[in-house]
Amino acid sequence: MPTAYRYFLYFLFSCNAIAPSALAAGLWDDKLHFNGFYTLDASVTSSDLALLSNAGLGREFAKNEASLDNSLVGGQLEYLLSENFSAYLQGKLFLNADGDLDNKVDWAYLSADLGNDVSARIGQFLIPIMHGVEMRNVGYSRLWARPLVPLSGAGGYSDFQGFDIISRFQTNSGFWMFQVSGGQAEHDLPIIDNDGLALLALQYSHDEFWVRTAVLKTTYSISTPTGAVITDAGRAVMGSIEIEYTPGDFIINAGFSTADADITPNDNLYYLSLGVNIAETTPYILATHRNQHFDSFDPPRPQRPPPGQQPPPEQQPPQDRPGDSPGAVAPPPDGDIDIYELAVGIRWDLDEQYAIKFQVDYIDLTNDAGQAVLAEDSKSGFAATLIFEGVF
Repeated sequence: MPTAYRYFLYFLFSCNAIAPSALAAGLWDDKLHFNGFYTLDASVTSSDLALLSNAGLGREFAKNEASLDNSLVGGQLEYLLSENFSAYLQGKLFLNADGDLDNKVDWAYLSADLGNDVSARIGQFLIPIMHGVEMRNVGYSRLWARPLVPLSGAGGYSDFQGFDIISRFQTNSGFWMFQVSGGQAEHDLPIIDNDGLALLALQYSHDEFWVRTAVLKTTYSISTPTGAVITDAGRAVMGSIEIEYTPGDFIINAGFSTADADITPNDNLYYLSLGVNIAETTPYILATHRNQHFDSFDPPRPQRPPPGQQPPPEQQPPQDRPGDSPGAVAPPPDGDIDIYELAVGIRWDLDEQYAIKFQVDYIDLTNDAGQAVLAEDSKSGFAATLIFEGVF
């Protein structure tokens, strides 16, 4: 086990042991509130597969090799500036793709209570295109072993900097929440520059039922790695609708999200889950399908140096070497990538702060978009995950 990871685990469990005692002893100022969360994740796969972690990483697992690398620990700080103003900060520690200890701030914002159940926030947020996105790093808040939202968030965007206004109100028929957000996001690909985004979300709750819908529009520009502009007027429209229904001891979740984009892939996600509460345990079954559709486009031709300044053939890219077609470039992806997943699991709530989860997944991936996106045309296999997680 790497030294950094050993220290990571020590930190995880020492926080879990020390923080409640510190709070009980009154070591925190009355204006400062701390909440922590952690996930200890042990996973193994029957073939070379990528699994999505609570940290938002798609990590490659080697065949029959167990790993704890999807574990994490994080915390949220809230400081009460006054009766109506607060400052929030939430971040996490995790292992990155290279196996090194890394960190990321997910929330960093100021919040104002405007009265009449209206609040305004300004700062950095996770994009709430789907229910639970803002809490997707907190595994304890979710029934399943892993988050539903892809590692790239909403069409490649995970967080944004800007403003957020939330209004909550109650009627005779139920409880309503309306949310409007705007700002600028950072895409997970450096060749995409976001020009801005706007989001509207509406949620209705009544007794054992809630439904939520959201729509997001964003504009952006895309360049090649060498700086040639592919488009400076790209746009994407995304939407989602989700429900949860809890009749008696049953828990039913279903959802759909879609993204229609220029140049970048169109994205559709479907999920359906059924669980049942039996004492402190909740066995469940979850089915998901994600489709990414790539449309071919004409990429800009690379600019060549002036005559007499050509590098020697062995230093030229393949399309510029003698004998290759002048100005040829690798074709962009064209086609679909489909990922189907069927999971069976159980959650055991030890108390109000700790839970154990065990989940077995069958994952099937097909790729006809070309090797510009994925090297494999298809792959499939099983994954088994045992998780101990909680909040403090």
